[in-house]
Amino acid sequence: MTNKCWLWSGRTRLQIKWFRSEYLPWKRKKINMKIMFCILVLVMTACLTFAVAAPAATTAAATVSTTAVVSTTSAWDDLTTQLSAWPLSGTAGFAVTVGNASGILFEYSRTPFTLHTSIETASTSKWPMAMMFTGLVQDGTIQSLDSYASDYVPWWSSDRTCHNATQCDAKGNITVRHLLSFTSGFDDGEVPGGGGGGGNATSCMDNSKGDYIACTKLIYQNLNLTGNPGRTFAYNSLHLQLMGAIAHYATKGLSIQAIFQKYYVTPCTFFTRHQSFLTLS
Repeated sequence: MTNKCWLWSGRTRLQIKWFRSEYLPWKRKKINMKIMFCILVLVMTACLTFAVAAPAATTAAATVSTTAVVSTTSAWDDLTTQLSAWPLSGTAGFAVTVGNASGILFEYSRTPFTLHTSIETASTSKWPMAMMFTGLVQDGTIQSLDSYASDYVPWWSSDRTCHNATQCDAKGNITVRHLLSFTSGFDDGEVPGGGGGGGNATSCMDNSKGDYIACTKLIYQNLNLTGNPGRTFAYNSLHLQLMGAIAHYATKGLSIQAIFQKYYVTPCTFFTRHQSFLTLS
């Protein structure tokens, strides 16, 4: 998987590189999520400021120090100041790139991390992977966001009579929308509603060379829902792992690598710029 993650805010998209890693893009998070979200808030705030204060044309980048390359547009000064003072990046550093259709608008990196450092992206890949899966809805491979998982996955229950996950099996009510919004009711139990736990049912996700569908089926069969689909939010990596199974069967057996290439790499034209990074381990 590329070490670059494009995120969209209005007309501006953000490319964020992280210094921690994990094997699959939708595995359990291994980075401090407070750091991630705080940096995202800082960058998005700068994007909104730029949209109001900066002209549409891209301003040429200029080197301002050995650790930061930033736009000369003053709208980014506050963000540069806050990133430079960020105390929680540790010794590994980080990098942020902001751009739109005109090109790169802002770049920042803290040594020893650079804009060319190759890493895995951990939980920052969840948004791009959700974008990838919605591509299957856009082209009709999956009928709609409200399609049931059981419409595509042969071993998924199609029983929709259960409306209380604490008393019966409500997995048949899970839709694509639930999985992409992390409201399917699946959680691995370490912290109710919080995710992040381990156990035999999810340990297969640590094996980057394992059988993706077999692992997904194991998760489905061995984990009970902790809440009703559509009613309970839980941040974890299970939802997108399970969504991958829907994509696999909806595409008549394409591997997750092939789905990634078809619905993310090719539409975003990353193959013309960052080909060496674009693999899922």
